[in-house]
Amino acid sequence: MWAYILGGIFIYFAWFFYAWIWKPFQGCQYYKNQGLKMTFVPIIGFFFKDLQDLQKTKDILFHYKNMKEEEREEVKIGLGGNLGANVQISLTDPALIKDFVNHET
Repeated sequence: MWAYILGGIFIYFAWFFYAWIWKPFQGCQYYKNQGLKMTFVPIIGFFFKDLQDLQKTKDILFHYKNMKEEEREEVKIGLGGNLGANVQISLTDPALIKDFVNHET
């Protein structure tokens, strides 16, 4: 009986780790290798930085509006991160956006 309960708990934690941590991490690494600036924070994702900005400055996009010039060069292509179990990207290069939209299936 206890073996089934412990087995179920183990399977649940293995699924949780895979779906909410490993899979988004791999997605962020894929886009990072493509040249995008990616942020990975388990479960809460890039929303963590936005919440910090909101608490400090009452502006949820404060960090993005006040990026230093060298940071702007890093995000010339785009930026993104995980939000929960999903990976989200924001493309900033107009040619890349056009190419992405034209090749989307």
